[in-house]
Amino acid sequence: MKRLEKQALAGIALASFALFGGCVSIESGTISESHTASTGTVVHATTSQDGFLEIFGTNKDTSQANKALASQCTGSRLTDVVDQVSKRDVLLLVQIYTIRAQGVCLPAPAPVLPTPVKTPAPPVVHQLVHAKKTKRGLVFTLGSVLFATDKDNLNGNARNSVHELSSYLQDHPSRNIRIEGYTDSTGSNKYNQALSVRRALAVKAALVKEGVRKERIQTKGYGPHFPVATNKTADGRQLNRRVEVVISDKNGHFLKNR
Repeated sequence: MKRLEKQALAGIALASFALFGGCVSIESGTISESHTASTGTVVHATTSQDGFLEIFGTNKDTSQANKALASQCTGSRLTDVVDQVSKRDVLLLVQIYTIRAQGVCLPAPAPVLPTPVKTPAPPVVHQLVHAKKTKRGLVFTLGSVLFATDKDNLNGNARNSVHELSSYLQDHPSRNIRIEGYTDSTGSNKYNQALSVRRALAVKAALVKEGVRKERIQTKGYGPHFPVATNKTADGRQLNRRVEVVISDKNGHFLKNR
């Protein structure tokens, strides 16, 4: 009889160890993750109603609870951890530990990226692309068709050239200009002389309107003198009806007059 009682108790002990020594059923919460303790025992993690993360198993190493808790902080960092360990015996044969860990998951600080330094674009400096170097200095001719016969008002082509010239002068504030008016040979010299002056003044007025200070501008009329083409053809006379703008050096001085 005693032998049978000893066999029964041994059977109960083996059954209890098989049940609780490896994996213990969880009393509250929902299983969220499994971990392996240093003893090789499988432990289970669950979140209790009071906010603790609980780990049940046969190993009382609190680091397992912390690892389980840290695994819940995805993309965050764990802080203010509190560990609690309790022990209970199952049929006086197996020691079961409940490890409870509670902490705060703080968002991981965003990486501080260096502020990109924007290199400012260099300022656009206007140049007189079609100007020519001469003994009198840099000479800019305002278009190929500037004035109609016996007229001193600027046409569309001339106004585009005036805008180009004003942009250049704004970017080169130390330079001055001399505006020289010319005519073809049609009419008397006296009339053409006065007409060439009016043409130079018309260009000056257009530049002043675009913001060029009048103190930087000289004007001169040469009438039909110094033609650049023959006056025997209509095309040649059209080229002679022109305005030439002489650009000073960087100190505002002119190299040579006509």
